[in-house]
Amino acid sequence: MNSHMAQKYIHYFGNESSESLLEAYGIVTKNNAGIDNLNRKVCPNCNEGNTQDTRFCNKCKMIMSYEGYQEALESQQKKEGELSTMKQQLNNMQSMLEKLIMGMSQVQNPEQFGAMAQSLFTAGMLKIEEKTEVK
Repeated sequence: MNSHMAQKYIHYFGNESSESLLEAYGIVTKNNAGIDNLNRKVCPNCNEGNTQDTRFCNKCKMIMSYEGYQEALESQQKKEGELSTMKQQLNNMQSMLEKLIMGMSQVQNPEQFGAMAQSLFTAGMLKIEEKTEVK
């Protein structure tokens, strides 16, 4: 009884290390709620078994959680924003092209046409194609 050897082997808080190991392997979470790896979350669309914490179905990519739903909404809003920007750019290009056609139709002499072509070339709207000779 007078020996202090038992104090080296007995740890009063020995459960902490096993909890951190279980958490590292994904068996329990920080709030000690166990993740049941055997009970699969079944997709209502394709009946595929998925893990409990999945956002999307592994087979058909259907949304399985609220976080996945939010992620899908954010990506949809981003795509819609990009689409509206592209539509605006297309409308601007169409109006510029209409103005260009109207201006070209009013040009009567070759000097005015050359000056217009030069200004379009310097603006970067007109590119000169190089012809290759076939031997």
